[in-house]
Amino acid sequence: MSIYATLWRLKFPRYGNDHTGCEWVEVLAQGVPAHVGTPTPGFGYEAGDPYAAFLPPPVEVDAEDDGRALRAVVIVTEGTPKGTHRSGQEYIDPLLVLSGDEYGAISFSATSCEGTGRIASLSSGRTTGVPDYCSRTAPRRTVGRVSLRTLAFRGGGDGPLRPPGGNL
Repeated sequence: MSIYATLWRLKFPRYGNDHTGCEWVEVLAQGVPAHVGTPTPGFGYEAGDPYAAFLPPPVEVDAEDDGRALRAVVIVTEGTPKGTHRSGQEYIDPLLVLSGDEYGAISFSATSCEGTGRIASLSSGRTTGVPDYCSRTAPRRTVGRVSLRTLAFRGGGDGPLRPPGGNL
């Protein structure tokens, strides 16, 4: 059984330019519910969090939780393999890993313009700046300690994007 639930799917031109007959790459946001690995008693993780090596820290789950809270959101391209020596649930080389709180704090404008532009840049392998449809003078948006304007420059297949010195 997977610990992930697909939140959304977007398609981007594989090589950055939309034209007739271009290749597309599908990018998915995979949500990890807050109860996965939680230290809250009664959820089956009293012996420890088996996902701590590759997910943001677990969160306490309130008794009134409606199941919509997220521990993490992992952004991957379609077909990204899952399963490492640490865990069968770990994605190999995800584009981005965010805590649930960090994902929830991204505004729609950041997600729809700069955020998707960064994801498009990462998924196509480009390291260019903000896409043409975004204002180059738009204010910087911060996800945790990572500026969305810097995400494209920190990718390149080196594993999850993480700020200097640690996890998101």
